[in-house]
Amino acid sequence: MISNVMKLKLIALAAKHGIQVEHFTPGEIIVSIETWREYYDNLLQLIDDLNLDPNIQSITFDPSIGYVYIYYDHSALQHKETINNWIRIFEKYSF
Repeated sequence: MISNVMKLKLIALAAKHGIQVEHFTPGEIIVSIETWREYYDNLLQLIDDLNLDPNIQSITFDPSIGYVYIYYDHSALQHKETINNWIRIFEKYSF
């Protein structure tokens, strides 16, 4: 379970990067990144970096609508280290 503090960190990180959560269910997140066209190469590198995480099952990007589909192991959210790792990866990029 994600703590309230961690939820606030994730919301702040998303807002900082212009990320909008479009859909969320356990194990699946769909996000849009308003500025993806300006940062296309960064977005592709971010996806590659996140795909290296064993808790990420797959990530796909649909450039026709600017959505990123992230499928992950929902039980990984019980581990603070996993979430912190994802935050560190995101913080390397600007959007």
